[in-house]
Amino acid sequence: MALVHEKLYRSHDLAHVDFTDYLRDLTDNLVSGLGGGAREIRLKLDVGDLWLTIDTAIPCGLIVNELVINAFKHGFPGGGPGNVTLSMHRTEERRLRLEVADDGCGIPQNFDLRRSKSLGMQLVFTLIRQLRGSITVRNEGGARFELEFPEAERK
Repeated sequence: MALVHEKLYRSHDLAHVDFTDYLRDLTDNLVSGLGGGAREIRLKLDVGDLWLTIDTAIPCGLIVNELVINAFKHGFPGGGPGNVTLSMHRTEERRLRLEVADDGCGIPQNFDLRRSKSLGMQLVFTLIRQLRGSITVRNEGGARFELEFPEAERK
């Protein structure tokens, strides 16, 4: 959240955040903070040109934070090598599509986001509902979290 506020203070537009730039900074900070074990895990960004309202940027940033950290920690419990991909784009229907995927060990077959005891996963589920979005969790050559939610109207 502090990074979002920093981006706003440096912006000419106090209502919107350059979310593309924000995601680069956020993921750089996350990977740096994960330390040595993360060195063999590559993070790939595929992000369109996105300016989001503060009401969308903060929950979206928290979701990205949680999912990327989980991909590194749980997708590759012994370190790397491997890949984590973060993509976010605007759809033709003016919705936002966010995906965090890894090619690690995958998720347990009985994993249910709605019933997860993990505080982080509970936070992700709550924030998705706050954004009036949906999430699909897949186990395809690793874990894949696909989120879609409406883009907030510009005021």
